[in-house]
Amino acid sequence: MKKRRVSRLLLILAVTTAMIAATAVVASAATINKNDADYKYSKTYDNGVKISFTTDVFKKKAVDDSVYCRIELPDGVSYKKFSVTNETIDSGKAFVDYSHLRDRYPGEIEQKWATVGNVSYGMIGLTSPRGGLYTGTFKLKVFVETPDKDEMIEVAFVSDFASRPVEMKITTYPDKFNINSINVSAADSGRTSRLEVVGIDKNFATITNGWNDGKCIKAKGMKPGKKYTFKFYGKLKVDNPALEEPNGIILEGNPAVFKNVEMGPAVKPVIKSVKISNVKVTKYFNYSEWRYKYKTKFTVTVTLSKKPKGAKGIQLTTTTQGISSYKTIKGTKNTYTANFNWDAPISLKGRTASFKVKTYNNTKYKAYSYDSKAKKAKI
Repeated sequence: MKKRRVSRLLLILAVTTAMIAATAVVASAATINKNDADYKYSKTYDNGVKISFTTDVFKKKAVDDSVYCRIELPDGVSYKKFSVTNETIDSGKAFVDYSHLRDRYPGEIEQKWATVGNVSYGMIGLTSPRGGLYTGTFKLKVFVETPDKDEMIEVAFVSDFASRPVEMKITTYPDKFNINSINVSAADSGRTSRLEVVGIDKNFATITNGWNDGKCIKAKGMKPGKKYTFKFYGKLKVDNPALEEPNGIILEGNPAVFKNVEMGPAVKPVIKSVKISNVKVTKYFNYSEWRYKYKTKFTVTVTLSKKPKGAKGIQLTTTTQGISSYKTIKGTKNTYTANFNWDAPISLKGRTASFKVKTYNNTKYKAYSYDSKAKKAKI
C-alpha cells in the first residue's frame, strides 16, 4: 500500500480539548501483540527493566508503521504515575508525542496496554484507518520505582518516511546519463536521493531533489546499448531535540524503480549532406523591445551517410550567431527534415549555420548516440 502522510492540523481541529488517556481505546484494526517471539529487539536497563520492540526502534529510531512494545519488570520494581502537560499517567507508562506543543496526540491516534503479571504489552496505532501514516516524534516513557530510587526510562523514535522520488527523469547517452529532479518534492522525498543501478557495484553522485534540473553523471561500469534498472532512494532528514541526535536522523525510503533504462549506442552518425531551402525573411517592429527585428523561416534537410541501426529519430542541433536550437525529429530513414522560424535582431539569410546530429533509440530515456561532426551550410 502506498504510504501517505496524515495532516496533524486536521487532527488537532477535530479534537480541540480532549487528550487521550494512557489506556484509550478508539476504533482501529490495531491490536496488542502478546506473542513474545515477535519482540526481537531488546534492551535491559541498569535497574533490570527490559524493554523490547517488534522493530529495531533502539538502533534505527525510525518507524513507518504502528509500534508494539513489551515491558518486563524485575522483582521489586513497580510502575509509578507521572505527569505530562495536562494529564497524569496513572499506569506509569505511555507513548508521548513531542511533535508540537502538546505532549499527546488528539484522540484519533490510539494506544493500548495490557499487563500479564510483570509483563506489559503496549502499542501506538500510527497507521490511519483511512490509510497513511501519522507522522511525528514520540517517546515511550516508563516511570518505575525501585528500592533505591525512582527512574524515568525514555525511548525516542520518529514516525515518518521518505516518499519514493517517482518524478525523476532520466536521459541516457553511451557513457553518461542526465538526472532531472526538478519535480521531486524535497519536503516529501528529502533534500537528496541516492541512486543504485542494479548489477553495478559503484557509488554514484548524490542527487539534490527539487531544484537540480540537469545533473550529469558518468556511467561508471555500464555498457553502451545495454538496459539497466535504476533505483532512487529519497533521504529525508528529521530533526527534533527529543530524539537526542545532534545531526538529526536520515530516513531512507522505499525506492522509485525505473526498469529497462537503455543506454545510448556507442556510435557517431555521419552527416552526408545538409540542404537549406524555402528561406523567407520578415522584418517587423517589436514594441516590447522598441526596435526592428527579423523572422527568418527556412527548411533544413539532413541526410546521413547510412540509416542508423535501431534509431527512432535524431536530435538536430543548429547553431548560428552563437545561438543554438534543438529539434527532435522522428524517423527511421537516413533523411530528416525540420522547419525553423528564427527570431533575431538581424536577418539570418546568407549567414552560415552549423549542424550536428545525434540519434536516439528510446522514446522514454532517449538513449542518445554520440554527436556527429558538425557540418556547415549557408541559410
